[in-house]
Parts: sequence; structure tokens; C-alpha cells
Amino acid sequence: MAIRWQLDKELTLLVPKSTRREGIAANFDVFDFTLDNDDRAAIGTLPADLRGSRPPFEPAWDPIG
Repeated sequence: MAIRWQLDKELTLLVPKSTRREGIAANFDVFDFTLDNDDRAAIGTLPADLRGSRPPFEPAWDPIG
């Protein structure tokens, strides 16, 4: 769903990554559905300043601004 959301946004560059065959197939399996306004609104409420990991080489940037 996250890839579909990114593809729907304007002026967005998306580079999905996977090394497993199943993950690569899932990354391409986003063209047979669309997100409705309720889906987009729910995604819009998620915090944009959180990451799954914070490596020491992470650049300092504001994802919201």
C-alpha cells in the first residue's frame, strides 16, 4: 500500500528495494488497485518523522518541511 500511495503523489521519486523474489513481485503488484480518499486521509495522519532505524550516517533533514 505504501508504494501505491507514493505512486499517486505528484513530483515523487520512488525507488523500492527488495532482494527476495517475493518482495520484488510484491513491489510490482500495485497497479491492480487504487487508494480512495479515506485511505489517503488515514495515511496522512501517520507521523512523517519516524524511521525504522536511525543509522549514524543518516542525513539531517526535515521530512515535513
